[in-house]
Amino acid sequence: MEEHEAYHQERRRRFTDDEHADLQQRKQQYQQARGTERYALFHEHAERLWASDVADKHRASVLLTGLVDSPWLPNEDANHFLGHDAARLMETPEMRERLRNVPIPTWILHGEADPRPIRHAQQLAALLPKAQFVPLADCGHIPWAEQPEAFRESIRQFISQ
Repeated sequence: MEEHEAYHQERRRRFTDDEHADLQQRKQQYQQARGTERYALFHEHAERLWASDVADKHRASVLLTGLVDSPWLPNEDANHFLGHDAARLMETPEMRERLRNVPIPTWILHGEADPRPIRHAQQLAALLPKAQFVPLADCGHIPWAEQPEAFRESIRQFISQ
């Protein structure tokens, strides 16, 4: 199964049917809006959508405030295409060989509750000869907000080596 498909299936699984229907309705409204209305609707849509990215969706609003309150809207098309390009590129033998030859220490942290498949972070760490893979428990896609002390401690351990 392709990484994006697995991610979207996991993200969908995390919503009740009512939450998913509300999310789809807000997405449609956001995509059709323009100007300041689009910005306001983005906040509502993103807050609900990104709730699936954190370990405890009931804390999502507080955790995501800084991300949602940005004055810029994300370029969703760019994110989509870059994500697919990155996944495709990682599968090439040339890239795998290049990664095997990266001589620098690399820290790869992945929240265990992140809907993005952990196996890809593990595979990347396995390819990099000096990688340290750190799975972070009770954490989704924004570890610095969800588990700030565990995140900082992991960084401290990595840079002290």
